Amino acid sequence: MKDLLGSLSGGQIAEVLGISPRTLTRWKAGGHPANRRAAIATEVTSILTHSWTEDGVYRWFHRPHPELSNATPISLLNTGDPVHDERLLSAALGGRDQRAT
Repeated sequence: MKDLLGSLSGGQIAEVLGISPRTLTRWKAGGHPANRRAAIATEVTSILTHSWTEDGVYRWFHRPHPELSNATPISLLNTGDPVHDERLLSAALGGRDQRAT
């Protein structure tokens, strides 16, 4: 996870993953348990890092996106509903071609 978002703080990474910074520290020390949200966030991040800066990837999670009915990706992750997983992946694939700001 830190490999994908190298310059972001532990707090920012934990926010995207929906965990506390303390849990992130534990996960890094001993591996992390299977977690759907972490898997989707990591996959989305991996897609976006091909075209975006680390800060741009973080901001992507916090911006409304038309292909998500103007919802923010972080808000969809926060619902915990796996129905949004494919929408998030599709939005990330579409977002790859845009420039991070």
